[in-house]
Amino acid sequence: AARQAGRDPRFTGGVVGAPTPGEAYGQALRHTQDNVLRGPLTRAAARTGVNEYAWAEVGEGYLIQSVSTTNDGGAQLFTHNHAKPGDPVGPHAPYHFAQVVLASEDGSHQITLENETHSRTPIPV
Repeated sequence: AARQAGRDPRFTGGVVGAPTPGEAYGQALRHTQDNVLRGPLTRAAARTGVNEYAWAEVGEGYLIQSVSTTNDGGAQLFTHNHAKPGDPVGPHAPYHFAQVVLASEDGSHQITLENETHSRTPIPV
């Protein structure tokens, strides 16, 4: 897998020209009646156990990962939630995570400890 990933010539890590599918992915996640992209994405998520189908055990965790877009100059942005039109525009954490520390006996509820950034630097729009 590492060799295959190494063959990908695209830039990553916020470099201008890096793949930034945030807008297309966000639009596919939208909960609207006419969203024809939602069904296939939901079925893929169910098969792979991601998004709303993820369920971590005690000692495991969840990763919440933003998928970026770019501005006109090509800079990577985490300012728009394309899955929820109308959400405020502003800096969103590129990622955060939560560790499952307790689960109910019937397995239907969990308690997590989640990290959060307390200081954010402005992101150019």
